[in-house]
Amino acid sequence: MAAANPTLAKNLKILDSRKRIINHRNNGFMQVLSSESYSKHGINPSCLIFDELHAQPNDELWNTLTSGTDYARKQQLVFVMSTAGVFDKESIWWRIREKARQIRDGIVEQPNFLPVLYIADPEKDNPEDEALWIRVNPSIGHIFTIDKIREQMKEAKNDPVEYQNFLRFRLNIPVKQLSRWMPMADWDRCAGAVDPDILSGKICYGGLDLSSKIDLTAFSLVFPPETADGIWDILMKFYCPEDSILKRSRQDKVHYDLWAKRGLITVTPGNVIDEKFIENDIVAASKAFSLQEVGFDPWGATSISTRLLNDFGIQMVEMRQGARTLSEPAKDILVKVMSGKVRQGGNPVLRWNADNLVMRSDANGNVAPDKEHATEKIDGMVALIMAWGRAMFKVDTKSVYEERGVISL
Repeated sequence: MAAANPTLAKNLKILDSRKRIINHRNNGFMQVLSSESYSKHGINPSCLIFDELHAQPNDELWNTLTSGTDYARKQQLVFVMSTAGVFDKESIWWRIREKARQIRDGIVEQPNFLPVLYIADPEKDNPEDEALWIRVNPSIGHIFTIDKIREQMKEAKNDPVEYQNFLRFRLNIPVKQLSRWMPMADWDRCAGAVDPDILSGKICYGGLDLSSKIDLTAFSLVFPPETADGIWDILMKFYCPEDSILKRSRQDKVHYDLWAKRGLITVTPGNVIDEKFIENDIVAASKAFSLQEVGFDPWGATSISTRLLNDFGIQMVEMRQGARTLSEPAKDILVKVMSGKVRQGGNPVLRWNADNLVMRSDANGNVAPDKEHATEKIDGMVALIMAWGRAMFKVDTKSVYEERGVISL
């Protein structure tokens, strides 16, 4: 901009290599700063423009540039601009946003702080309300049109990741995770009760995510519908070592202990998971239902899968934890949940896992659960996706003769 304007170009010197613009009349300059905080000590800016505060990994750079730097400046100005980020009450972005909200609402008084907030209320506002779009997007009609937002909203309805992005970047609503997969409102609508007695003897497929021996382990059963437009039923079992229950409750900030008392988590004695409990439940499931196969992550589950196959004749199928294996079932679960074709029983442990579920994707749009970047446990959903994958494979490849038999002419 300075180079293109004759007046500015005449009075300012632009140093592209240093990302600096110098005004020799007052020896002042504008400088683009890198993100390293250690090299910014001693800077006393007259004006600081801090863009996209939500992207800061911590508060080090913010503190370096704002704590005490105004002592050397009579009227220092600090401009902060940011879209919504990933919710974290400890982040500098959230702390500044909450401070701005409290000042705006009169809860806190600070005359030298001017809050200007264009944010939607996730509890009260309807994300599809066009009047809301206009209220929280002052750039409408200047930088982009409302038609562009309509187009984005249409795409976001069919893509949970895009929907999260729409909430953040268009409505300034914080999200729990950048790529949360499951729309929880749709998930909760599928929380109908699942009666094991009614499912007795019916065909089902299992998924086992053994995880580590000191962590949460999950076993899932998926019952495909008998008709093409029927409901898919889900039964879940979770396991955790007794000595880890209280530690996990504190560390993960969820109520493992209360879930265990309600029978939603099977507690195994000692400080590691006793695989015998899991083995017994899978064998019991094979007797109560027509258990066709159990998909499992081969990592750490070789011994139990071998025993189940050799000693009990339960068909165990290795399922590698990648997009090639898990993408189709993950996407199909999403479609079925959003269309109300799932009955998951309202299990709060599974709901917690579903809410935590983060996906990684490849260049072809294939997805797979991403345990590395999930902030909390997703083991139940991994087990469910594996069970669903085995069910999908069998249902999709079922012969027409199994449905209607042989017709004689």
